[in-house]
Amino acid sequence: MEKPKFKTVQEVVAAGEGLPERYLHAPTGDGEVQPLNAAVPEMDIPAIDLNLLLSSSEAGQQELSKLHSALSTWGVVQV
Repeated sequence: MEKPKFKTVQEVVAAGEGLPERYLHAPTGDGEVQPLNAAVPEMDIPAIDLNLLLSSSEAGQQELSKLHSALSTWGVVQV
């Protein structure tokens, strides 16, 4: 299985492609700056069941695929 090639943020900027929307924080419009501890939108970060990763069953294979996808896309997972 060939791994998809994802560019780092630095590579995207260097290529002049602009940042993906998920990296941008839009201002509130009222001129106020949001504090760093303000609520952030909830993201759908995949949760991985480590017990299933150790299984050779079909569910284990699916969990492994989910882990690969999560790390390739997000770079982070919930355990």
